[in-house]
Amino acid sequence: LAVIAVAIEADAAAGPVPAVPSAGTVWWRAQIRARQEAARVVVRPITAAQALSLVPGVSRSGITMTAGRASGLDRVSAARFSFLLATPITFGAGLLELRHLELDTSATALVVGIATPAIVGLLAIGLLIRYLGRAGFGVFFAYRAVLAVILVWRSVTR
Repeated sequence: LAVIAVAIEADAAAGPVPAVPSAGTVWWRAQIRARQEAARVVVRPITAAQALSLVPGVSRSGITMTAGRASGLDRVSAARFSFLLATPITFGAGLLELRHLELDTSATALVVGIATPAIVGLLAIGLLIRYLGRAGFGVFFAYRAVLAVILVWRSVTR
């Protein structure tokens, strides 16, 4: 143990990764690899499930949160990751919509038009994450289950 402690101290004092790795460096790299692999195990099913949102009626955030829970994430982490996944999608959609912007739009209107929904969206996400930390997904599941029954019933009775 003393040898490992000395190696870790020498490793920390050495700065950049030495040419001949010490026990501390080997341990540190193993920890990083283990965390990366654990992240892959969780992230891959979530990102794959996101493709299911292409099916009409499937909520992107709902399916990614469900996949996150199935992958072992807690409710809050699943929700945060789901909303994090939406960031590039939302940014890309905003960039695409810029081509339809009127050339005479004032800078003030543009800033207010971007800042207002961003602030309201962040507040709504914050409230939802706080709610999920206390109550869970039960209300959302019940809503989707009732809606599914109504839609199936309507399609059968037509």
